[in-house]
Amino acid sequence: MSVIPAVNGREGVEKFLRSGIGDISAVLMDIRMPVMDGYEASKAIRTAGRPDSRRIPIIALSADAYNDDIIKVHECGMTSHLPNRSIPDAFTDTAERHSES
Repeated sequence: MSVIPAVNGREGVEKFLRSGIGDISAVLMDIRMPVMDGYEASKAIRTAGRPDSRRIPIIALSADAYNDDIIKVHECGMTSHLPNRSIPDAFTDTAERHSES
């Protein structure tokens, strides 16, 4: 597995849009980013109109782990939510589980 880093949400969306269809197998999305937060970035990816934009796993990474936060993650089109403390094993498990579906 390789990682394509982005310093903010807008850059993450741009990197996704510049990638080839299916080149990215999952997105680890920080909720609190400058320029464009993870909620906005996820919505932008989901509405991009690419064949992979509706199905790519977008996994939220956040210190916010209250039920309302997790509901908001799903409302914005993200696939799963991981609290910061659970990386890296939980990310790998989650990415693999959603890549298989």
